[in-house]
Amino acid sequence: MTLSLDKSAWRRVAFGDVVLNVNETVRDFEAAGIDRVIAMEHMNPGELRISRWGSSADGTTFARRVKPGQTLFGKRRAYQRKVAYAEFDAICSGDIYTFEADESRILGEFLPFLVQSNEFFAHALGTSAGSLSPRTNWRDLAHFEFDLPPLDEQKRIADLLWTIEGAKQTAKSVATELMSLATATFEFAATSATPGRLADWVERIDAGRSPRASAEPAKGGELGVLKVSAVGHDTFKPGENKLLLNAAEFRAYDSIRAGDVLVTRANAIVDNVARPCLVDGDYPNLMLSDKTLRLVPKSGYPARVLLAALRSPGYRSYVREVVNGTEAKNISQAKILAGPVPTLSEDKIEQVTNALSALDAAISSVNSEARALTALTGSTLLDVFGGI
Repeated sequence: MTLSLDKSAWRRVAFGDVVLNVNETVRDFEAAGIDRVIAMEHMNPGELRISRWGSSADGTTFARRVKPGQTLFGKRRAYQRKVAYAEFDAICSGDIYTFEADESRILGEFLPFLVQSNEFFAHALGTSAGSLSPRTNWRDLAHFEFDLPPLDEQKRIADLLWTIEGAKQTAKSVATELMSLATATFEFAATSATPGRLADWVERIDAGRSPRASAEPAKGGELGVLKVSAVGHDTFKPGENKLLLNAAEFRAYDSIRAGDVLVTRANAIVDNVARPCLVDGDYPNLMLSDKTLRLVPKSGYPARVLLAALRSPGYRSYVREVVNGTEAKNISQAKILAGPVPTLSEDKIEQVTNALSALDAAISSVNSEARALTALTGSTLLDVFGGI
């Protein structure tokens, strides 16, 4: 899709001339009526909506204020492309910039799409400094130049892009509901079952290692080691990896294969510990990290049913009770295996597998629609802002 834009009236401007980098701080959260905390891990690449956050009641060292209508940009490791549009008051990490539009020149609802553009990210990456955790600074971002449409044209473009964004969020909400139905399906099957332990289902656990790696992700045929964020809440994210610096440290045994059930061993957030996902394809150039485990199920226990058990409310409640650590939460292999799961008959496992397969097919269809909408956003941004 192309917009057939007439750019003759567009004017070349510098980012810092039309956007403010607001750095307002708040210490008394209760007095300010703020109870939400946004960290880098709460921003998902390619998603403008923030659907997860922490609680200020749990304690935080963050102090930067977020106001509705601001555009948030993750300045650390900009290659992750973390951009969000604030819809509520919050406190955020110092690694997140809070951009505010000069509404007399650029619309607030237009700004997040500019920051999502390839041209902006190319500039951000080109001005980032640091090896392990590169950051870009405001001074360099302020010099980014782009062609700015008139306000009425910005409104037309923003309305279109927000419509696409809304359709994408609807598709993702449907997928979430279907996943909840899958969880309920497993729970129903477990209702009358005899309690058991995960050890009854699992043949072995493969532990990863911590080889030397770059902060940059592996590209093409390069070798990479998984980051903990590769084990997503809903799907496996192969792009969340670090480039392996010494190929000799790669073991084919550690590579990722279709059907692998992966779980996180450690995370800063309790609910992200023992977070599971099912790998959808072969990734022979990616290896397990020391914070990522692979569970190999016993014969008769399909990987998909094992995944459902790990996602079940009973197992998740158990994990919250047994995690160790204060700032860095972790769980041992022994505790993972000790978690509660039902003892299911072969017939019941077959029934659950068939039901989950049907739901997975529906989820896959909805996710394909969401990916198509994401691609549409990308092509529209290229039409508006250029880049490759």
